[in-house]
This record gives sequence, C-alpha cells and structure tokens, in this order.
Amino acid sequence: MKDNPTAFNSDSYEEKIGKTLPYYDEFYKQIVDVVRLYQSTSLTWLDVGCGTGKMAEMALGKIDMEQFVLCDCSEQMLQTAKMRLAGKNTVFRLSSVQELEYKEVFDVVTAVQVHHYLQKEERQRAIRNCYQALKAGGWSV
Repeated sequence: MKDNPTAFNSDSYEEKIGKTLPYYDEFYKQIVDVVRLYQSTSLTWLDVGCGTGKMAEMALGKIDMEQFVLCDCSEQMLQTAKMRLAGKNTVFRLSSVQELEYKEVFDVVTAVQVHHYLQKEERQRAIRNCYQALKAGGWSV
C-alpha cells in the first residue's frame, strides 16, 4: 500500500527517485546555491511537499536559517524527514499545499516535484498559496 502521492513509498523514496531522475541531487544543490548567492539575512524558508527532507538537509548548515518549515501531505514522508533532521532548526507541518494559510511569512518557498501531482484547479490554488506565503521581496522556486 502506498503511503504518499509519489510513485515510491517513503522508506525507499530516496533510492528509487535517484534512479528515476539522474540529476535529483543536483536540483536541490542548485537551488541552495542560488539562495546562498542572494542571501543577505537569516532566512525563513518553507518547503512544500518536502518529502524526506532532502531540501532542508542540503540547505541547513550552508545557509543562515532563522527557521525551516517542512510541509507535506504524507505523514510517513514527514516522519522520515523528522528522523533525518533531528535536532535541526526545523518545524514540520502535515498539510497539503492547497490547505496552506500562510500570509507573507517566508523569504523563500520551494515546491520541487510537487504541483504535477495536482489537477489544474488544485495547481492554481497551490501556486497562489505558495506566493501568498512569501514576504514582499521573497522568492519561490
């Protein structure tokens, strides 16, 4: 039985996605590099559809982070992320991107490999929610 919307269960996600998407690690590395390049202050970051916490793992320690919020609709993916990031400056939220209610809270919002799981109307709401979560001058990837 699947435990999340992706093609792979949370316990094997990293291994299988790495074989499916040859540049999987590079996606995250490049995003972290761009954020580091333009960072001027300690950041608040929201990663929507955080999965196993790969983005946070790559960003924490390389970027001055006030807070990193990881959001996913799969409880099992969040549990994996929590184990991966134990003791880090993180907050975990069990929620779909369509249910987000943040308003101008984050400097950075990422949603990597998330919106393609949604239908057109759901995707429009998800994108609107991501942009509403950004502070003025923030950016979304």
